[in-house]
Amino acid sequence: MLTSKEFNIGYISAHRDWFRINRQYQRESDVWTTEDKKHLIDTILRDLDIPKIYLRQIDDKKFEIVDGQQRVETVWEFKDNKFSLDARISGQDLDGKKYKDLPSELIEQFDNFQLTCVLLMGYDDEKTRLLFSKLQRGKPLNPAEKLNAFPGSIVPLMRRIGRHSFFTKVAFSLKRYKAYHLAARMLLLEDQGISDISPYYLYDLFEKNKNLTTGSALASRIKKVLNFLDKAFPEKTPEFNNDAWIINCYLLVSDLMKKYVLEGQERALQDFYIDFWNRAEKAKRTGKGSSKLMKFVDANSSGTTSKKNIETRLKMMNQIFIDNHTDLEFLDPKRYFDYFEKTVIYRRDKEICQECRKNVKWKDFEADHIKAHIRGGKTKIENGQVLCSICNEKKGAKLTEK
Repeated sequence: MLTSKEFNIGYISAHRDWFRINRQYQRESDVWTTEDKKHLIDTILRDLDIPKIYLRQIDDKKFEIVDGQQRVETVWEFKDNKFSLDARISGQDLDGKKYKDLPSELIEQFDNFQLTCVLLMGYDDEKTRLLFSKLQRGKPLNPAEKLNAFPGSIVPLMRRIGRHSFFTKVAFSLKRYKAYHLAARMLLLEDQGISDISPYYLYDLFEKNKNLTTGSALASRIKKVLNFLDKAFPEKTPEFNNDAWIINCYLLVSDLMKKYVLEGQERALQDFYIDFWNRAEKAKRTGKGSSKLMKFVDANSSGTTSKKNIETRLKMMNQIFIDNHTDLEFLDPKRYFDYFEKTVIYRRDKEICQECRKNVKWKDFEADHIKAHIRGGKTKIENGQVLCSICNEKKGAKLTEK
């Protein structure tokens, strides 16, 4: 149920603990510039209308700010004398004045200014997120902020990916959920293969896959790639200077992992990437380079989210890396044991899990690679063993962590 209510600024300032900001889907608090804040305060001092604030009612006295965070925080900051007005916006009489410097009649007018609020009563978290997303459709939120407000378990998954330690290695600001935006693009590329990664397609992915979880195979694939990159680049890397280069390196590793054993190739990947970045950026600056390299530069400089340009960049980097590393070991193209092999393994191991040593029923057992497939293990009977589902899951988790 929706209902309207008015709170004056003095009230919400005196009871700040009652008005909570949900950082799970709200924008970061430093999005507005100081000038934006000064304009809002000037609007209030002129007794002009400002947009409604949406509050989710938690109990009789506590509320969650769903829409209006920047406005409320700006009011609190001005009350705390954290910034002053200036003549360009509020006139010469108020130039340089903070809240404490205002004439008493303006202080009273400011404190009594009524904020029109819409109370969301009986709204659960998902319904609140949906409303927030709808409210922001016509407002200047960036794609990551919009995605962060979508309903469903795919949003916590995006956040978890975006908090991976690999993102601490990049050489640009991650404010306004930049890492979440990159994580969403990785989700799209792993889900659909090489594709357009512009916002329209990200929104479509989140609407159609809202139940995707951290336990999914897709999430596991992304984590393996990021773990490898994190190990390959142990320090902050100046060559990770924009989105396109992050996606280039991510896709290169993701693609190689599907065909080759990459364990032990971390330094080789780092050296290749840094050298290739240097050659491509030099060609971009000078306009000189082979026709293939200049084609890469063009695809990496404009239209960077298009499927065609992503394909162009990945194809070239992939081919050069493979040509320079002919010692790469192929993964066994056969990924899973067939029915006959599973039966032989099950009988040979006497129906016992080789980790916990408990008896395992046929319907519950997993035919596991002793030497992991991702590390070059072959899908052969002699490299197979019986594991119960619990032990198999634990082993898979350990491999993902490495």
